[in-house]
Amino acid sequence: MGLLEDALRETLAARVASPPAVESPAERAIQAAARVRRRRAVGFSATAVVGALALTLSIGLVATGTRIRTGIGLAGPKSDRIMSVPFATAVDAPAYVLSGGEIVGPTGSQVSVRGQMATRAWRLPGAYLVESRTPVSSGVILWYVPVNGGPRRVLLQADQIAVAPAGQAGLPPDQGPAIAWSDGRAVSWGVLKGAELVELGSTTVSNGLRVAGMVQRGVLLTTGDTFDLWFPDRGDFVPGPTIASHSLVAAADGTTLYGVVNGNGCLSRLDPHGFEVLDRTCAVGVGSHDALAPSPDGRWLVDASTATVRLFKMPTVFDKPAAAASWSLHATDVGWLGDGAFAVLTPEGLVRLTTDDAVARTPVPVPVEPDGPDSAQTLVADLSAVAR
Repeated sequence: MGLLEDALRETLAARVASPPAVESPAERAIQAAARVRRRRAVGFSATAVVGALALTLSIGLVATGTRIRTGIGLAGPKSDRIMSVPFATAVDAPAYVLSGGEIVGPTGSQVSVRGQMATRAWRLPGAYLVESRTPVSSGVILWYVPVNGGPRRVLLQADQIAVAPAGQAGLPPDQGPAIAWSDGRAVSWGVLKGAELVELGSTTVSNGLRVAGMVQRGVLLTTGDTFDLWFPDRGDFVPGPTIASHSLVAAADGTTLYGVVNGNGCLSRLDPHGFEVLDRTCAVGVGSHDALAPSPDGRWLVDASTATVRLFKMPTVFDKPAAAASWSLHATDVGWLGDGAFAVLTPEGLVRLTTDDAVARTPVPVPVEPDGPDSAQTLVADLSAVAR
């Protein structure tokens, strides 16, 4: 046990002697929240060599419960950055996942966001955008996190944030991504250039409206039950026609919205300009709280509920209302991948599905590690290809 004890002492000493650099008041607030979390948990890490591969075994005991979680990772420089084995049994897992305070990818490349209460993330060339909860309010902070371990930057702090590919927001595809944010009644939007957020416009909206997404040269706004739009090119926000819906999602090109309106269970395709219903079918029974994910090429739409994941062919489903494929999965998140397949995140792990799997059996989910309370568990949207 002598080597193990020495490793423990060296690891703990390095963490005490080299705390993460604090670059801004927001970061100091998050570090304070992290210290509170650390008071509630006791963590130990040890390093051992197995053949030519070094593995780090991290064991954490959470004082507020009896659950003990273990994770295995690749040993590296002594720092807060922990390299993880990608998805345990499937190194070719096709998606990036935020889980347990880390972003884990199919090749093992990832960054640690432990202690930041991360809720969502987006992948860029050489970096990630990471959204985290502010420790003393209901707002969020958007971080720019380089993959190479460079300094992390706070881009903005707001009540709510929406991130979209530049093409969806009506900008040249090689720009972006586009970002919109709400701060009280103030709504702004801009574009990320390198590691800098360039604001393109702002306005004041009706009380209760917050950003929900972006369409062609427009910012989608919601109260949670109704939607409105602000088109910056037309000047300040003017309350326009609204539509009742719990969720509307934009097609990849930003010219169409999909969702269930007026709580009627009918899948609708809408024009963002005035929310005119272009197509509708009530025969497929889409839930008002289902997650909808249009494919990048516009040919498919995934409908994910708590019990079933269905694939609809577009626009065929409006004339022949039936699912092209269906799987019995409890989806917690869904997203399209760069190769035309799509990923489904479940409580049991990650599943990769394709549009050719219409007659295939439901695959066994691949467990996602690490898991734990350090962050939400969500898919990481890939914006790297369109941003190059």
